[in-house]
Amino acid sequence: MTEFSGEQLPGKREAILESAFEIFGRKGYHNTKIEEIAQHAGVGKGTIYLYFDSKEALLRDMLKERVRAYLAAVNRELDAAASPLDKLYALFETHLSLVHQNRHLIQMGGRDFGFVDEQMHKWFLQQKQALFAKIRDILEEGMRQGAFRNMDVQLAAGVLFSAMGAVYQADGQLLPQERARDVVSLLLSGLRAKPVSDTDVSQCACQPI
Repeated sequence: MTEFSGEQLPGKREAILESAFEIFGRKGYHNTKIEEIAQHAGVGKGTIYLYFDSKEALLRDMLKERVRAYLAAVNRELDAAASPLDKLYALFETHLSLVHQNRHLIQMGGRDFGFVDEQMHKWFLQQKQALFAKIRDILEEGMRQGAFRNMDVQLAAGVLFSAMGAVYQADGQLLPQERARDVVSLLLSGLRAKPVSDTDVSQCACQPI
């Protein structure tokens, strides 16, 4: 049977990570004190150091947990989607929904993540490459099924991946799901004056583009 000494009990690490997400996202890394995270999590300051060597280590682990949760959510939605086109819609809808939920953390990243070292950079790069590979697999699946025309898959996947990175910087007034459909329809159909209707979308799922 696993034994836990002192205050190192199941659930406390998760509570600390959730509190770090909340406080870091609201105040930024440099303006946040460990005492504030401890108070929010309902633990003593010393308890945090049972799990994390420093505030920087806490931020690193919190970021990794968020990225893992993001990829897990994306995988669930892709597994549930029936067709390659549905998978593209699901990918963008899930991405934009999660960007909205994590918007404060994303905004913080531009100013507070200068500490990222080579090891952390490599880890982030691996996660990006995994997501890129999923996009490439969707396109290849669509080509095999005849839903997508023959294309340079690497180039097309790069365009879609870049679009995911830029979308949250655009006008955020639309709901995530609406914005996702606009983006995918634009990328699949090109620049069109007439919005893509539900009928157009269903036809795209059946016919080569």
